[in-house]
Amino acid sequence: MITVALNQNAVAALRGPGLRTTALPTEPLHASLHTAVIEPGLARLSGALVFAALAGSGIPAGPDLTGRECLANKLHLSYHLPVSTGVPDDGSELDVDEGDQRLLLRQGILLGFAVCELAANLPEPVPVRSIVSVSRSAGTFRFHQVRDGEQWLTEDLDGYRAERIATVDLRPAPAP
Repeated sequence: MITVALNQNAVAALRGPGLRTTALPTEPLHASLHTAVIEPGLARLSGALVFAALAGSGIPAGPDLTGRECLANKLHLSYHLPVSTGVPDDGSELDVDEGDQRLLLRQGILLGFAVCELAANLPEPVPVRSIVSVSRSAGTFRFHQVRDGEQWLTEDLDGYRAERIATVDLRPAPAP
């Protein structure tokens, strides 16, 4: 089973101007994301589930295996998508416009669906959580295997007030 959770900022972004309902993205995953991280698949490295394309970087230190996976599997979506970022006159953080933030969010969710498919097709499928975070300054994606007692995000997604947060979870069916 795949579940998607959105904070209110993400709901508003997916709704878009003038729309009353929120729709999950249905367009294809951008070719550059597919080629860079989905085609190579997933790999196991030091007990962690990682994008095979990033496995050469090793597993960074972290508080637990979930944290280490989130650090190892972190992608900056804007590096793979056609978005414009500007630097404000005051030299502060990058500035990603609303339309590009929506693109980052939609493509991040689609990447989450693709990771679920990869995890479901492992010889021994495992539950995974993909996390998409988009703000005025960045759009990031990360994923981890779901483990009891370990988590990357807090349960209250609306607590992330400055970001649009989406999670895409896979809970594989039990083996017969």
